[in-house]
Amino acid sequence: MKRKVLIVVLSAVLIMGLCGCGVKNQIVGKWEMGDPDNIINYEFTSDNKVILDQCNDDGTWVRWEYTYELKEGRLLRTNGTYTANGVSTKTDDQLPVIYSINGNTLTLEALSHLGKAQFTKVDEFTYKNPNIV
Repeated sequence: MKRKVLIVVLSAVLIMGLCGCGVKNQIVGKWEMGDPDNIINYEFTSDNKVILDQCNDDGTWVRWEYTYELKEGRLLRTNGTYTANGVSTKTDDQLPVIYSINGNTLTLEALSHLGKAQFTKVDEFTYKNPNIV
């Protein structure tokens, strides 16, 4: 009898622990587009920060930093800062983006004409913003 109670208690603890592992944990980490002609890197942190580095056609890099929230299948980015050529400015909050994660693939779909983009989860970015130490 004591063994059954112990198994039930341990199972309940395991289930409660797994309930805390959701999409938010899946998105945390580094994601890159992987196309050398279109370099876009996202880094999502566990404290709800997201950094987006992008290399422009002329080889210059820009960076956006936001606070993010995942809500009802949408990625919401707020409190942004845009940095280009060493100058930072505050940005407007961004429109929600539909997101999905399938294994190591993050798909973002803008609610506008921009369409879908896919990113692969990586340990380190292939191409890094050289302006960031």
